Amino acid sequence: FLVIIKLTFQYINFITLDTFTTTAIIYFTINVIFATASPYAKQNTMFGIRTPATLKYKIVWEKTHKLFSLISTLFIPFLYTLIFWYNGWTRFILTNTALLTPGIISLFISHIISKPYINSDNLKHQEELSKQEKLEEDLEMLEDEEEFFEDETEDIEDEILEGDED
Repeated sequence: FLVIIKLTFQYINFITLDTFTTTAIIYFTINVIFATASPYAKQNTMFGIRTPATLKYKIVWEKTHKLFSLISTLFIPFLYTLIFWYNGWTRFILTNTALLTPGIISLFISHIISKPYINSDNLKHQEELSKQEKLEEDLEMLEDEEEFFEDETEDIEDEILEGDED
């Protein structure tokens, strides 16, 4: 941390404060905030990597944001150097790339992390469907048996009535 401060003051005279430099400084600050805040963020719909899986499964949210924090931290030195080196559109394109890359990588990782949880939910859903189908089959079988016994009962009653008439 002290090295960063020393480098900042050493090269502060060489920074021309144009729009691209300001953008690089803002993106650097945003990346530092994301890298430090994301592992502690609770599930919400405002901040973080918000996919259906991260919003549904707390463990997926936590793992995704810890990895996002790690990846964002790896990009901090690169964003810091962009403040001092490169000019114009090159700086702008590189800072945008460095800011967006951790988020894009985290989206893919979130998808990979969530697959086992989604698959287990699908298995549970299939088991529930098969139980429901089994219950429906049993119900149909009981209804068929009930109809059979009603028919048999009517036949027996008819036979008894015919026997009484004789």
